[in-house]
Amino acid sequence: MATKILEICDNLENSIGGIAEYCHNLRRLFEGSSEVCISILTIKDIKHIYFMKRINKKYISILELYRYIRQNKFDVIHINGFASLIVIESFLVSILLGKRILYSPHYHPIEELSKPKLFEWIFRIFMRPLIHRADVVVTINNEDTSFFKRFSKRVVRVPHWNYNCPEFHNNIRVIPRLLFVGRWEEAKGVEYVEMASTLCSSITCIVPYKVKRLNKSITFKSNLSRHELDEEYERSGIIIIPSKYEAFSFVALEALQMEKIVLMSNKVRILDYLDGLPNVIIFEYGNPEDFLLKLKNILRVREVQVDPEHYSKTMEQFTPLRAYTSYLNIFRSIAS
Repeated sequence: MATKILEICDNLENSIGGIAEYCHNLRRLFEGSSEVCISILTIKDIKHIYFMKRINKKYISILELYRYIRQNKFDVIHINGFASLIVIESFLVSILLGKRILYSPHYHPIEELSKPKLFEWIFRIFMRPLIHRADVVVTINNEDTSFFKRFSKRVVRVPHWNYNCPEFHNNIRVIPRLLFVGRWEEAKGVEYVEMASTLCSSITCIVPYKVKRLNKSITFKSNLSRHELDEEYERSGIIIIPSKYEAFSFVALEALQMEKIVLMSNKVRILDYLDGLPNVIIFEYGNPEDFLLKLKNILRVREVQVDPEHYSKTMEQFTPLRAYTSYLNIFRSIAS
């Protein structure tokens, strides 16, 4: 009989974002498996969602969550998120029902959160003792691995993965067209996108909602299909990821799979897996001069030479087969 696993995201209403995409990719990874059956908790399953204004966080009906998990007889509860009341509720219900717990924090350093002092208090009182109850903690970079090893003896690092695995070439052409993909907010470093318009006249921003056009150089697009998004990647030459912090970065992974130039901040932690790829250019977050200098240097060249063997070896870390094997071993260890 297949092990029944319930994925709980830290924001049930938001189907856009790294954590939601991760949960859907994990379910897709195990489609057709005879050993694992993955479901994702949605707002159709939990009707009552509340909002605590004082700390700007959502929470759900803990009784509804209890009933849903109990009625559907899940074996493992996979909790995703870090600075979230829903994560705390999910831990409490899972412990009460005696369920196995897999925890993926998708960690952001406390000092990078919007209310660091408040969350540090929440973490010390609630999260730290709950993490001890997780059967396995899955991390995705060196920083969160080091952090959670202080609170759990079962920490496994597994990078995200992608399904596009092409053959790589000897060089990458530099197309002077920039692409930004993500939420249009301060944490994503959108001020750097605006700065880039002083050097580049063609910038496309793929955002989850409509944004008022800022200037002639920046075009906003939203509600794109997967095919349309891939076309935007294909037309672009430089992908910019100027985030204040990213625990990984699906955008970077997709851009690298499509052999694009990636200009990202030193706070994007997929860097832990990228060993000297010449098409990955790093700037210091908080240093606009460094960003503009790096972008200017990229725009000066026509192509970037890469070593296909080294490039392929680097990208092999993100194959579906490797991820499937890692997670299957984790699920087996928890269910046994």
